[in-house]
Amino acid sequence: NFDSALRLRLAMAYQGLGRYTEAALVMEEMLASMPPDPIVEKASLAQIQCWMEVRRWPRAVRAAERYEKVFGADGPSLATVLFLKAEALREDQRHQAAQLAYGDLVDRFPDDPFAAKAIFMQGFLYLQQDDSDGALYQFDQVRRLHPESAMVEDADYWTGMTYSFSGLYAEAREHLATHLNRYDLPKYKKEAIFRIAVCTFSLAEYEEAIRLLETFAADYPGDPFTDEAHLLIGDACLGEGRIEEGF
Repeated sequence: NFDSALRLRLAMAYQGLGRYTEAALVMEEMLASMPPDPIVEKASLAQIQCWMEVRRWPRAVRAAERYEKVFGADGPSLATVLFLKAEALREDQRHQAAQLAYGDLVDRFPDDPFAAKAIFMQGFLYLQQDDSDGALYQFDQVRRLHPESAMVEDADYWTGMTYSFSGLYAEAREHLATHLNRYDLPKYKKEAIFRIAVCTFSLAEYEEAIRLLETFAADYPGDPFTDEAHLLIGDACLGEGRIEEGF
């Protein structure tokens, strides 16, 4: 109706100006007084996004739960809402609830593009909680269930990182080298090259580590990883018995 359209335009104007709190509050008042219609549905989604922008995670979760209650399974943006809810829970450090929310999305929308992201984030949460087996399983699920998704590259890279964090340096190095060869323009090229060098250092292959780290430092001057590379070069020189170079 006209009133809801007018309020939505005001809220969107605030949102466009980056005044997300004002936008969310206008939408909150609107949603409390208006019957459900396509404009209200759009505003409900926008309100969640606004609360996410200002990192008001509990309010984003409540707004998502309200969307579910009002629009139910027929809500055209429900998959997006469920993903945003899970993300808000994760950002709020409610990891168990976030795992369940990602799983709920996957169960209800297994073929939605957000499902691949949700499965990946489940793996990332496992990794944050030092559950390498859980992380590796979820990353593999992304590849198996959504082979055409862009998230496959992310899952493949983080599989290598999981091996590295687990102390499986040889496996990590091999996996990340294969990862770099698999993609023409790898999203994580710099990170993978650096991690390969770190794994080589961790395997006490100091001469090769020095070569890889020096190449990285030359290719990425000024990068934060380069500072760490210089430290590792010094440690590798010490490991080789090259005391003066190490210091």
